[in-house]
Amino acid sequence: MLHAVHVDMPSYLSSQRKEEILNQWQEIRKQAEEHLKEWSKPYIPDGLETQFEVSDAPAVEAIIAAAHRGNAWVVMGTHGRTGWRQVWMGSVTTRTIEQAKVPVLAIPPDKSLC
Repeated sequence: MLHAVHVDMPSYLSSQRKEEILNQWQEIRKQAEEHLKEWSKPYIPDGLETQFEVSDAPAVEAIIAAAHRGNAWVVMGTHGRTGWRQVWMGSVTTRTIEQAKVPVLAIPPDKSLC
């Protein structure tokens, strides 16, 4: 299970402030991983080996890298954006489908697997 959150560090920050932010980010990553584990408990059958990762890479890069490392399927939700909003903002799901060398299952927001 992967959660990707990319934060660009502004170039105008002092090196001391960047260090402070990076230290805070490490704590946030730990908390995000714990939250991911708790959130996913009802969906993961007992005994199924599951790996958890919180990445600070851009979402598409993080998803594809994780999938290719494990030669795994990608299962991801979509926001359901269409038209101009999708073109203007881009679509993580669309770019993942285009770039991944593994199968990608995209689930719209009003659907579920079960």
